[in-house]
Amino acid sequence: MAFEIEENRVSRLPYRTDIDGLRAFAVISVILMHIDKSLLPGGFVGVDIFFVLSGFLITGLILKDLDCGRFSFVQFYCRRIKRIAPAALAVILVCATLAHFLMMPDDARETAKAAVWSVASLTNVYYSLFRDTGYFAPSSAELPLLHLWSLGVEEQFYLLWPLLLVVLYPHLKKSYFLLLLSLIALGSFFLGEILFPVYPSLVYFLLPTRAGELIVGALVYFAIHGKVEARFGSKGATPIAICGASLLTISVFMLNEGQVFPGLRAMVPTLGTGMLLFAGHLGENPVKRILCFKPLATLGLISYSAYLWHWPILAFYRYGYGQPGAVAGTIIFVLTIFLAYICYFYIERPARNVKNISYPLVFKWYLTASFSTFTIAILLVYPGTLINKIWTTNFEVISAKVLATEIPPTEYEYVCLRKTLTIVDASDGRCVIGDFRSARPPALLWGDSNAAHYVGMVGYFASHNNFTVRNLAAGTCPPILGDKLRQYVSRTREPHCLASQAVVIEALKATEVVIIGAAWNFYEEYGTDFLTDFFATVRQLTDAGKEVVIIGKIPEIDGFDRYCKVKALRYPLLYCNAVKSSVSKEVLNINERLKRFAEMNRKVHYFDPVRYICPNASCSTHLSDGIQLYFDRSHISIPGSWRLGEVIYATEGVPEAFRSAYAQKLHLSPVEP
Repeated sequence: MAFEIEENRVSRLPYRTDIDGLRAFAVISVILMHIDKSLLPGGFVGVDIFFVLSGFLITGLILKDLDCGRFSFVQFYCRRIKRIAPAALAVILVCATLAHFLMMPDDARETAKAAVWSVASLTNVYYSLFRDTGYFAPSSAELPLLHLWSLGVEEQFYLLWPLLLVVLYPHLKKSYFLLLLSLIALGSFFLGEILFPVYPSLVYFLLPTRAGELIVGALVYFAIHGKVEARFGSKGATPIAICGASLLTISVFMLNEGQVFPGLRAMVPTLGTGMLLFAGHLGENPVKRILCFKPLATLGLISYSAYLWHWPILAFYRYGYGQPGAVAGTIIFVLTIFLAYICYFYIERPARNVKNISYPLVFKWYLTASFSTFTIAILLVYPGTLINKIWTTNFEVISAKVLATEIPPTEYEYVCLRKTLTIVDASDGRCVIGDFRSARPPALLWGDSNAAHYVGMVGYFASHNNFTVRNLAAGTCPPILGDKLRQYVSRTREPHCLASQAVVIEALKATEVVIIGAAWNFYEEYGTDFLTDFFATVRQLTDAGKEVVIIGKIPEIDGFDRYCKVKALRYPLLYCNAVKSSVSKEVLNINERLKRFAEMNRKVHYFDPVRYICPNASCSTHLSDGIQLYFDRSHISIPGSWRLGEVIYATEGVPEAFRSAYAQKLHLSPVEP
């Protein structure tokens, strides 16, 4: 990732210490952001800084050789291999091996698969196209090789960029050539902006929407190579540098992961980096002096290794122990720098200093090492191989019992939580729970995943009160009827939510009682009018003669890991006690607003399960009898949901909110425990 130190020293441009300072700024930004997003919300733009530097330095290397008439594709790729491959292969091998000894079998095999793709420089392709991104899929923050996507982008750029320069640069008028590059760069930024709402993973990970950042670096080199600096003079260095530094400062503090990125916003750190590169060439300036500060420049020398090691350390830590606090974060930062120095002095620098670049070197250093890493990763992928049998057999037997109840809601046949609901779901008997002796029209449990996790609780009430409930839920789709729904979903989910809404409307025709649950606070992030629009939907239902039961939001409990007991079999000092928390003001406030609305409307009823989860204002991932209730930080497990229903029924029978709604429409008599 833009760590072409040797090229920087031998190209037309003299070695520039400020570029090492920029590398240090980039890698520190990335590491701090990954340790704690609140420190630098936009620290991820460090990767974009690296892309600009890479485009700048690689273009300089190629143009130097083209101008001298000695460019060789073989020599170019040999240099890339000896610069990038040794340290990267070491990290890939270590991560695949550690994953095998620390992670659960499925997660270890996931890491080994990523290792196979990483050896082929296709990590970005793997994570954008083939990784499980389902609602309950493992967190990306726990994938040890995820960060190698950026190396994949650069290495794919290295395949295409020299060819483009060789074919067009000597034969096209320079002004036309630069115009073409500028249009390609702009097209890349606009492409990201257009496609991100629909294909966010593809936009984030793949070259076409990242190419603009690399090309901007190339354009800066062309500007210097073409002596454009003569128009500015050394006096222009300071204002350009200050402007560039300001853009980078804005980027790391003002951008965040919730925004469309890359896209037009990526132009901010990209142009900022380009300005600093250009200003550094024009002459001395205050920003350049800071970037040339020796400790910063020294850190820039090991920035490649620091980038390679910081993410796996964090991923393995999070996998076992959760998000690091201040102490753990500091230790991780220090350990990253230590490993970076070791890797730099014993792997990076020896490989870079090899003078004889030839086919035998490539075969010895890259093909042999790559094949070995690839083979080991393949052996780790398939559970039937000897290397798997030696280590995982006993572990899998022990963990199977623990994992038997840790099943995502989508794996239960009777839980109809879909990415997109279909018309079949509106009539499918498998989506119905309760007392099947009842001939009455079913009630409908409707909402998102925060409605689906109440299937067990509502099902327990139904099975003890002579009625049935159909459940229909679409992930991250709010329970709103009409076109207002579009305001509270991403563009990626919009077509799925609209299609699901049509299915719900069909199901409502056979429904007298509508039970609604949702991650209410989540949708308020899209707009403060969300509850107003939701209440309009409820009135629409009651005007149609239906009774409505609104279920409140459960507290979100950070730090809970449903697989903790399994991970503790391998992770040292990992304790799996029930995680406790308090109810956030956000959840309390939104539940109170739902309750007040129900009290003001005769056909609307409100039920709050929080009092059972948080007795004495202390919330727990486990019920008082020790039974695990939560599936993850914000969802109840399906077995936990059934158990919660049982506990509630034993305490108060069918809750008043449900009894009132049922009695009005299903003509049921209240049933006490």
